[in-house]
Amino acid sequence: MSIIELLGVLRRRVKLIAAAFFSVVLLALILLQFVLNPVHQYKKQILIGNINTSSSYVDPITNEQLIQTYIDLVESSAVLEPVISKLELKRTVKEVQDHLFISNNKNSLVVTLAVHDKSPDLAREIANEIAESSAVEFKEVTEVDVVHILEGKGNQTKPEKIFPNMVVSMVIAAVVGLFAGLGIALLKDYFDNAGKNSSAKEFTRVRTSKGDRNKY
Repeated sequence: MSIIELLGVLRRRVKLIAAAFFSVVLLALILLQFVLNPVHQYKKQILIGNINTSSSYVDPITNEQLIQTYIDLVESSAVLEPVISKLELKRTVKEVQDHLFISNNKNSLVVTLAVHDKSPDLAREIANEIAESSAVEFKEVTEVDVVHILEGKGNQTKPEKIFPNMVVSMVIAAVVGLFAGLGIALLKDYFDNAGKNSSAKEFTRVRTSKGDRNKY
């Protein structure tokens, strides 16, 4: 199909394309606003280890080992069960683990705890309680006080909505709607032309048949 033919289809089917476009966009908007559950994230940063080399604390345990031990401990029931009990969550340890994300950049002493939840307030409360509970549990288990909950500048002050992203989602919906409308328009134009060609051939065949009978 040439560009001129495509432009001709667009002119003939502009209403159909517009209808498909707005239908997809409207459906996406309804899904985003009323159907899909939002997801909010709250992060808490924890410093593991001793940055001050003049510290009186000397131990063969490296900071890397401390960080890995802390990460394993955070996801354990020893930390999460007190959190569930204090916040009176109607969730299992596994369900809390599924909404807990832990990250640590290489050569960094900072561990980031991220909690996802549809409630922004609950995401913040769970993250704060996990940070507090893990600090207490780590000290009891290792008898080493090297867990410091970072506060103030640089920390997240309020939960952020990470899903759905309205701008990105609506742009995708607009692109999908445009291509859907164009595809439907091309198909309708093709079948309409095929039907007309078939009718024209049938009409020509009938006329030819009648003309042949008239000869006799």
